[in-house]
Amino acid sequence: MQFALNSLLFSVRTIASSSSLKMRIPCLPLDKQPSSSSMVIETPGHCVACNSTERVSIHYNALSCHGCKAFFRRTIFERREYCCAAEGRCEITDENRNQCRACRFQKCVKGGMNPKHVREERIKRCLAGSQLIYDGSPKSAPVEEHPITELLCALERRIGNGQGNERAELKRQVKEQFSIPDIDLTAQNFNCERIMNEADVLNSFYLGFLLLSEWAEDIPEFRALPIADQLLLFRQNFMVFGWLHYVYQSIERRQERVGVPLGNGSYIPYREEEARTMEPKWLNTYGVLARKLVEMVGIPLRDLDVDFEEYCILKTMSLFQIDNQLSPEGQKAATAFVDHLMAALFAHIERRFPHLTPSQRSHRSMQLTLLFPSLMQIGHLEALYVQQLSAALPRASSSTNSSPVVPTPSYPPAATSALTFTWDATPPQHNFTNCNNFLDTNPKQL
Repeated sequence: MQFALNSLLFSVRTIASSSSLKMRIPCLPLDKQPSSSSMVIETPGHCVACNSTERVSIHYNALSCHGCKAFFRRTIFERREYCCAAEGRCEITDENRNQCRACRFQKCVKGGMNPKHVREERIKRCLAGSQLIYDGSPKSAPVEEHPITELLCALERRIGNGQGNERAELKRQVKEQFSIPDIDLTAQNFNCERIMNEADVLNSFYLGFLLLSEWAEDIPEFRALPIADQLLLFRQNFMVFGWLHYVYQSIERRQERVGVPLGNGSYIPYREEEARTMEPKWLNTYGVLARKLVEMVGIPLRDLDVDFEEYCILKTMSLFQIDNQLSPEGQKAATAFVDHLMAALFAHIERRFPHLTPSQRSHRSMQLTLLFPSLMQIGHLEALYVQQLSAALPRASSSTNSSPVVPTPSYPPAATSALTFTWDATPPQHNFTNCNNFLDTNPKQL
């Protein structure tokens, strides 16, 4: 297949309101339920978007008419993106509110309508639809594990065993982009043995690209997508499912208060006294990142006692967080698969906790899926740090009288350096630039 990776290295346009629009909270098909986010009692006043005075109520934390409420909800649910031909200067009234959707949506947001409340409403609808008749006792026959869950667990174990998928097209593209040689991926070490250095960060990037691209392409629903959609999902969600992959290893080994392991014996320290031993550029970037990752994701995972099956489902759901730049068939396929994953999560929770009520099980599923906003915030933060580090690294000499000097980093003996060969020809700043280019590191507003 002819495939030019560089032609797909495009910048994602900033979404008008917030990057939280990128997250899709999945739910199973259900009938419409009344929303607690929208008060039914009409309130005297004007709609914050179109200035209408008819049927104005408090919707999503602001006064709005029913028309603008429905417009705002559709925009969030369907991840719509609008452009204004007048550069955002349109006057929105009750009579012309449909002429410029971009300015109408901006007025909704500026007037106080909160996208978070839309997502909360959808979660509550999911929970309402899952309330089944419950007699207070567990079922006589145990619930069977969903086939999707069994497949995802098997794929995750392959990563830990170093069993590669040599046919993976995505892996081939990643290897070509970074000129990565055929390397041994079996020596994964997620123990926190020594504090990370620069070589370890790049090593983690590269190994993560290879291992997780193999994992992604072993998922049949991912492999069935057009290659352009595969690459888009992988690029834009790598920092989400990638960090979930690493922080879970820390939780599994009960070392979340020590740090975040990078897979080669090194780790990003969590404790302040250890973090202060790092170079300032790492302390102020990945040191901050690791602390937020542990506190916002790692500790909640530990407190929820997330098991291996739940982790595998959540990790796959984070890969399939859809983007409006997917092809129509890609969006449809990704949406359908996330709904299947949610069904698998419900089934596993019922199997694992047979004595819980349906309400309690639904509450757990909500707690698990609400980890995605934290992961997205961490991914956004890392995107900023990667750009900063890429820009700050000194450029190799371009003098015509001498060849560029390529520094060779010192790899500690304990490091399993899978990328030693790449340093012979690639200046370190180019390595960070490649990471910056390959990933979707265009910062979005949160």
